[in-house]
Amino acid sequence: MNANKRRYKRFTISRINITGRMLFANSVDIIDISAGGISLKTDKRLDMGGDYTLKLEGKDGIIGVKCTVVRSSLHECRKADNGDLVPVYSVGMKFNNVSPEKIRELERII
Repeated sequence: MNANKRRYKRFTISRINITGRMLFANSVDIIDISAGGISLKTDKRLDMGGDYTLKLEGKDGIIGVKCTVVRSSLHECRKADNGDLVPVYSVGMKFNNVSPEKIRELERII
């Protein structure tokens, strides 16, 4: 999708201080975020079309958002401290059933 046709403005993580957590994932590195979705890298393989809960923590608190995976691919493999190779996936997720109140919470964190 052309960036100019996006419904919501995207913010890169270098411009804001926000972290993410997911159940069973050791690492969640947020690439960019908007009021409609998020792009991230994680060591957990996420299923296309799968629904997940993502916890986002910013300067104004923590919120949980339900997301659906719209894009997922193996991005690279990293060497762990113990020498094992750990897969890293590049994932795009859209936020589900985002109420106007939840959008305001997201915008506060962003």
